[in-house]
Amino acid sequence: MDIKALREEDQATIIEWSSHDSIKNTIFVDDWAQYYRYVAAQAQYWIFGVWQDDKLIGELAAEGIDDHLSVSLIIDPALQGRGLGTAAMRLFVECAASLTQFNPAYVHAAIAPGNIASMRCFEKAQFVNVGKDEDGEYFYKYVL
Repeated sequence: MDIKALREEDQATIIEWSSHDSIKNTIFVDDWAQYYRYVAAQAQYWIFGVWQDDKLIGELAAEGIDDHLSVSLIIDPALQGRGLGTAAMRLFVECAASLTQFNPAYVHAAIAPGNIASMRCFEKAQFVNVGKDEDGEYFYKYVL
């Protein structure tokens, strides 16, 4: 498995995946093209592709905020449930600083209520549930 910058030509694959229920009900992006333009203009926001055997299998987004990275993860719907998300998050936390050139104290994820698969993924990657907000989103944290 490898994590590297998502190429512009791979964005269409992510947009295609976003129509799957497992993604559209948990990642709330209305206009993916606008989202990618926004991210490209931000100094501390990175979009990575997750690759296995030269095949794009996921997208990992990271935003540097104060002393931490806030992350989200999408895995190809056809490959979900195989531990690939957990493997991707484990790899990311090992190399987060070198991938982003940001020195975070921890990595954080906000997970929508009911997204049990993501909760399990982050827990298996050794993230700890540290509570939830007023909207019911669960916060998971991995201290580096």
